[in-house]
Amino acid sequence: MSIPHPHTVNIFLSCLRLLKIYDHKHSQQPSLRSPVFFNSGGHLLLRFVVFFILTAGLIAPLPKSVFGNQRSHQITTFQADYTRAKKYLHALQQAPAQEKDRLQWLNGVRNFRRIYLQNPRDPLAPACLYMMARTYRQMFQRFHLPIDLDEAINSYQQLTSRFENNRLADDALFAVATLYEREKKDPERALELYTTIINRYPREKTRRIVMYSGDSLDDFAHQFSRLTQLSVRDIFDDYFRYSPYIDGGILAGYYRLPFRLASAPAMAYMTGKSEKAFAALAEKYLGHYDPADF
Repeated sequence: MSIPHPHTVNIFLSCLRLLKIYDHKHSQQPSLRSPVFFNSGGHLLLRFVVFFILTAGLIAPLPKSVFGNQRSHQITTFQADYTRAKKYLHALQQAPAQEKDRLQWLNGVRNFRRIYLQNPRDPLAPACLYMMARTYRQMFQRFHLPIDLDEAINSYQQLTSRFENNRLADDALFAVATLYEREKKDPERALELYTTIINRYPREKTRRIVMYSGDSLDDFAHQFSRLTQLSVRDIFDDYFRYSPYIDGGILAGYYRLPFRLASAPAMAYMTGKSEKAFAALAEKYLGHYDPADF
């Protein structure tokens, strides 16, 4: 049952005083009007007005300060629950006996899911989805169950679709691309996701890679290795996996690649983009495109 606001109580008391004065006055002084009209109709009309005022006061919305206090308390509760959920996972990782129990990990996921479902629009909602996904990913690494991998991908994708502009969205999308590349063994899907990152986050989460005009593949591979700390051998191996050319398979120009990108998707992206440029030039000047002609 809700408690009336003080303003409503004041209105109620004022109306009671009004009725008391009315009854006292007209019980002492006879009315010039018909007694039947005055004692029934007039009195009834006044009581109706009083009832209307009281009803409006009772159902009137509370001040924003009241809702603000409730909202503040709710946010504090969510933050406390989120902190406890993270501490649970941390304690689980520090307990060798318990971390071998998959049910303990599922309890960790449920903690974050419960917080998310209580208020999916709360500022902590994206973080809850991210922690759910990361926990499922850790479960897959420990127990090697495909369902955990699928749940990790699903949670990451929920984050990127529902909170596209959140600071965790690009990390989640990158994680999905990595899982498709390394665990699902689906390089085509991984490349699509990496390309989405490049197009969606062109500045904040990417670095500029330059293929200078006149540079050989060897020059570029060593330069790329210094920037990314990737192995030169891996760069060469992945280049020849995706490009039909011994050299010159990466067109001179600027490329933007996500940080932490492995050599395979990087080479797939740059050679694929260059291949499209070669095909467009060939169609324009030769009328057809055949890699053997280049």
